[in-house]
Amino acid sequence: MKNTFRLLVILIAFTFSAKAQDPIWISNSEVKEVKIYQTGAMVYRNAKATLSPGLQEIVIDGLSPYINPQSIILKGTGDATILAVSFQQNYLTEQKKSKEIVNLEDDLDSLNHRLQQIKNRNVVLTEAQNLLMANKSIGGATNGVVVDELELVVDYFLKKMNELKEEQLASVAKEKS
Repeated sequence: MKNTFRLLVILIAFTFSAKAQDPIWISNSEVKEVKIYQTGAMVYRNAKATLSPGLQEIVIDGLSPYINPQSIILKGTGDATILAVSFQQNYLTEQKKSKEIVNLEDDLDSLNHRLQQIKNRNVVLTEAQNLLMANKSIGGATNGVVVDELELVVDYFLKKMNELKEEQLASVAKEKS
């Protein structure tokens, strides 16, 4: 009975000692190379970790959440053997955007705003042309329209339409934010 108890204690102790150690966290992997394709990109990274004998779990943190899990390839050097590779996304931590991403998004918003201003200007000019075409026949076939009066009307129309379109654009921007 004593021998069985000792054997059980030894097996339990051996089980706990053979169990994997705490994971090694790597959050500063270095981008070595990037190849861009039409449907994605291949990013080559380097990371270094010192491993001790036995099972080790290595967690590489700070990678893109858009990684295709089937595309992960892991290589190691030395006498270590890689048993498995898995990909898990941590939904509990908020993904931080890099400064470059934030700057690019700001630039995109600015360019979209400018594009909308150009589109609005084109709409206003088209409406002004339509106004001029419609006013060709206002004075009748013989009298016509006094040019000075028509110019004042068109200038007023352009000014008001531009103001309205800018107001509309500002309202849309407020709605988004």
